[in-house]
Amino acid sequence: MERLLVVEDAFAARAGGVHVLPKLTLARADRAPFELTLRTPDGAARVVTATLDVMHVRGPLPPLGMLRLHGLAPTEVPPKSELWGASPAGE
Repeated sequence: MERLLVVEDAFAARAGGVHVLPKLTLARADRAPFELTLRTPDGAARVVTATLDVMHVRGPLPPLGMLRLHGLAPTEVPPKSELWGASPAGE
């Protein structure tokens, strides 16, 4: 298991759930749900369901995407939270 990112910001996604920043560079755009561990700055940890939303296709460069965390509100994902799991970006 690896640390995928440290959350800089989280906001409500249009179709439900929470998008987190920073964006990820994706080697592949698999949109199937997968599990991650969310560790908040207060030390709490929980398993969450995530998907990748492709945000920008950049010609010959790999696409950029955002992680969508399902079933959460932005207040449940404070800045400096960490997301851990197998890399969904295909790296």
